[in-house]
Amino acid sequence: MKKRISLICGILAMSVLFAACSILAQTRPSETTATTDSNGTLSEHNWSPNPNDCPNIAPELAIRMRKAYWQFIGGSLDEFPIYCEWTSTYHTPDIVLVQRYFGNIGGMEIAFMHAGMAYPDVIREVDIAGYEFVFSSGQELYAYKNGHFYSILQAYETDLLTRQDVGTIWNLFNTRLNWHSNPNDCPNVDPELALHLRKAYWRFHGGNIFDFPIRTEWELLGEHRVTYTTSDIVVVASYIGTIAGMPIVIMDRGQVHQMAHRYFDVAGYQFMLGTLDTEIYAHRNGNFYAIEDAYNSGILTAADVGVIWNLMYRQ
Repeated sequence: MKKRISLICGILAMSVLFAACSILAQTRPSETTATTDSNGTLSEHNWSPNPNDCPNIAPELAIRMRKAYWQFIGGSLDEFPIYCEWTSTYHTPDIVLVQRYFGNIGGMEIAFMHAGMAYPDVIREVDIAGYEFVFSSGQELYAYKNGHFYSILQAYETDLLTRQDVGTIWNLFNTRLNWHSNPNDCPNVDPELALHLRKAYWRFHGGNIFDFPIRTEWELLGEHRVTYTTSDIVVVASYIGTIAGMPIVIMDRGQVHQMAHRYFDVAGYQFMLGTLDTEIYAHRNGNFYAIEDAYNSGILTAADVGVIWNLMYRQ
């Protein structure tokens, strides 16, 4: 059943992919500064190292994979620049990139590729050799070799990857999110506790821990930019201590705060915070409770609130 779901999602993803490519590949008379040779073919130098490729891949390998991927999805190496009706702009080969690279495993390059298309927003659970891969979209994780791309399932079923290879990929895939000790966490929190809190806080706000890295495209002074946000955006901003078996913390997830002093009373103790939307949380069983709510529901006692107040303002 899981393989059938994988196949259906793969077909959906490829349908979206080919639709995007058919729109993108509408060529117009050249209005760019691209150099062409005597036959009018775009010069090879345009397939140069892409600053948007993930940083851990060798540029020469990335170029080979980008060229092969463009051909894999039906593109021609000499059709750039291509005109995009959606954005009214011309695209160079930089539209094709190695989004995430996991390394060479079993003689195959393992990577997420991207070529400007949108993917179905769907959680996919795919069982491969007994390892369950959870994808947050229709985007495929590929194994590349000798100019060809295979899904991990295809590579395993055709004996290009062994079960041990799949296990190695699974381990890398599940650590790709960079959920590690964050140097931006406050210095007095245990790294393992901070890691647990950061994951739980991202889920608490509706995020999926498999969302990272988050790719964002934006414009600045007419220049197109692409940035990747890692899980380091989630931070334990302040660790006050563990009270009544619950970590008491102030968390942050990169949001813009409304700067103003906020005063509030809990169990007769007056608290003050420097922003309107920051909360002091008690964390328990994956949930975060503002201390007002924790006190009103009986999770914290008045004595607990007093300890928190003293730790925050008497040090």
